Amino acid sequence: MFNNWLLRRLLALWVRYTVRPDDAVEPLRARNNPVCYVLERRDVTDLAVLQNACVRHKLPRPQKRLTKESRDLLSYFYLTRPLGFWLIPARSTVTASMSFTNVVQIFCEG
Repeated sequence: MFNNWLLRRLLALWVRYTVRPDDAVEPLRARNNPVCYVLERRDVTDLAVLQNACVRHKLPRPQKRLTKESRDLLSYFYLTRPLGFWLIPARSTVTASMSFTNVVQIFCEG
């Protein structure tokens, strides 16, 4: 957890992000439903920047549980997964992860 905090502080010094569309924050804040964040690839820096953006805009944090009932399902997932021993990113194909399947099932049932 300390590593994540330190990475977030370092990235906040020189990484700038833009929320698009400009009016996206207010409707997300006003929702009663959980917010699920989708990241293109597994990358700790992307997750840290998202975490900083959520803190700044007072949105639900991505590392929280998606719902109270889901112990293992966090509020974010990746569209691609690393391949092989060296964790080479899957660049050419986008694969639905098991987390995405679980998110869809939770919201279809409830």
